[in-house]
Amino acid sequence: MNVKVIWVVVTILGLIPVAALAAWLSLESPESGDSAEEQAIEEPVAVEVPEPVFPDLTAGSRPAGEWEWAELRGGECVRTFNSPFEESYEIVECEGQHAAEFVRAEVLDRDPDAEYPGHAWVRREAAALCESWPLSELNDGARYDDLLVVPSYSLGEDSWVKGDRLAGCFVYRDGGGLIDGKLVK
Repeated sequence: MNVKVIWVVVTILGLIPVAALAAWLSLESPESGDSAEEQAIEEPVAVEVPEPVFPDLTAGSRPAGEWEWAELRGGECVRTFNSPFEESYEIVECEGQHAAEFVRAEVLDRDPDAEYPGHAWVRREAAALCESWPLSELNDGARYDDLLVVPSYSLGEDSWVKGDRLAGCFVYRDGGGLIDGKLVK
């Protein structure tokens, strides 16, 4: 016999078991009564969105200690201040020296069904909150000629859905100096 004919016969005989094995593996298992189409369709899972929890801003400022930004209520004095968007701040008694004060906390929207209005809207509302606050409401604020007021606000849609819709303002000294005593009345 010709060598080519032998290779063709061997190849065909070798492919028959492979094809049979593939066909056998693709068949559905006898234990499963569902067709492949029925297996692919799954019932949608209802995802319950928890009701947002809004902070109570009437309880007054937080006592000394480490507090997450979203837990601040206004009137807190901050030991060190690097940015209005830190995750947490060390709160100290206001009678001593401190780097900043968190003032004018406000929940931007208390409607539990309110959709996230976007970062630009939140930023604009927080800036307006701080811009509308007169420095004349400070306790002897004229003793500092470098006070700045900057907005701080919750970031992102996930925070908004959970009810973290807080905006507030930090007052601090531009030159990095410390504030001695409570500024906010």
